[in-house]
Amino acid sequence: MTLPAFIFGSLIAVLIGSLFHLVVGGNLRKYILFLFFTWLGFWIGHYISNRMSFTIWRVGLFDLGFDILSSIIVVLIIFWIDKGSVEEKESKEEE
Repeated sequence: MTLPAFIFGSLIAVLIGSLFHLVVGGNLRKYILFLFFTWLGFWIGHYISNRMSFTIWRVGLFDLGFDILSSIIVVLIIFWIDKGSVEEKESKEEE
């Protein structure tokens, strides 16, 4: 993989994380969390799609369909986990 391809993939992941944060909202900690995990999900999806030779929407070196889908799935799982931890903190503070 070339450096421009890595930067392009990382920018797509950052765009997905930023859009997710724009829709969901939150503070700086959540924004950084979403960016990291969308980036991680994108590259895990890229690795899996290359290993399985599975394509949904191939653009150059990337299978953007599977990469974006895996990025969204990972950030949704992290959002769900993080939302549970926030609810636990709030219930402890009320007691």
